[in-house]
Amino acid sequence: MVDPRQTHGYRVCMRIATVCVVAAALVAAIAAQTGSGAQAARCGALSVPARVAGKAVCLSYGDSCRLRHQASYRSYGFRCLGSLFGRFLDYDWAPLRRPVRVPALAAGAACPASAPRPSRDGTLPIHLFGPGPAYPTLATIADRATIGLTWAPTDPPYLGWAGTKVLWKVPRYAGAVLIRGRQLDGPNNVGFDLGPRWTRQVHPEIKLVGPEEDLHPAATFVPERGCYAYQVDTFRSSYLIVFEANIVE
Repeated sequence: MVDPRQTHGYRVCMRIATVCVVAAALVAAIAAQTGSGAQAARCGALSVPARVAGKAVCLSYGDSCRLRHQASYRSYGFRCLGSLFGRFLDYDWAPLRRPVRVPALAAGAACPASAPRPSRDGTLPIHLFGPGPAYPTLATIADRATIGLTWAPTDPPYLGWAGTKVLWKVPRYAGAVLIRGRQLDGPNNVGFDLGPRWTRQVHPEIKLVGPEEDLHPAATFVPERGCYAYQVDTFRSSYLIVFEANIVE
């Protein structure tokens, strides 16, 4: 008796079946990738595409949440908080509080101030600095970032600090941004105040939330002229922007 597995027709059927299985796997993989991309497209500019409890969702500040999914929320830069009105998503600032690591500058060495990057906003004559996603707008002297401190340390309400306004831009990033700073050629920290609701106090940090196409008002303060750096921290990145601070007489 002839074994049907040895016939030509059986071998052809098996090849067809194998091709169908492989094709089905490819279709499933493409569908999964397409679904992921479609999910990202469906999420608005203020939302973060995510997977929570096996489902594709869009996470946004203020959304309702469940504590049992806290680990998933935190993996996307959020945390679930409770209040009298229920539970809601807030930005998780804890991962952004990395140590401020600014290199020391040798005595007499030139300040390695950052160079400007080309601005994609053709409507404003501004200079953006840093790799992003958050950019300060600083002046330049010989293509180097500089700040002219127009507020003298003797002027209230920021006594002891020289300062000026430095606007920030977070155009295409959905999430929290923490900004701090320190001196390269000395022991001093950088101070801040955040507008438009100015506190009239010097703070060790400012918090921004993107995306924000407009320039956000803020002020930078240092106790004396010198070489300083902003450290910008987001959920997935940390970088420095070095600038030279000069007191305008």
